[in-house]
Amino acid sequence: MKETKTNKTNYKIITNGVQIENDAPFLLMEAVNDKQVLGYIRANINSFKNCLEFDTAVEPEHRGQGIATELLKAMLSSVFEQKAMDECCKKYGNGTETNKVVLNIDIDNSASRKVAERVKFKQTDSESRDSVEYSMTKQQYKALKLEQDAMKF
Repeated sequence: MKETKTNKTNYKIITNGVQIENDAPFLLMEAVNDKQVLGYIRANINSFKNCLEFDTAVEPEHRGQGIATELLKAMLSSVFEQKAMDECCKKYGNGTETNKVVLNIDIDNSASRKVAERVKFKQTDSESRDSVEYSMTKQQYKALKLEQDAMKF
């Protein structure tokens, strides 16, 4: 378990590393305080779509505190900057490194859609009756990081 971040609302984001379940690797991060897990994000390989899919959840009593946003940012950094899933994608996915991340969000979940948009995910044309797809490529992430870094000066 590796601690990656502490934030103002008194929780840490920890990385549990790449794990394998039923021959499928995934990367798990959790937002925790001294007493409990407040939320998590999990990166799964979708070899059919040639991407990683993120699943995230925050305990109802801890929603609206920025936890999902921080988890999403931490996971993006892990997969695009630290290349945490590249070897798994090569072995279990399409044979290449991680180049795209996808979020499938329940069509009625406006809070999650706002989180995706706040982090600058783009809504795709892929929509079903139940969900909306958002995505971010590695190239989009790098451009966003450059823009954010330039604003710090």
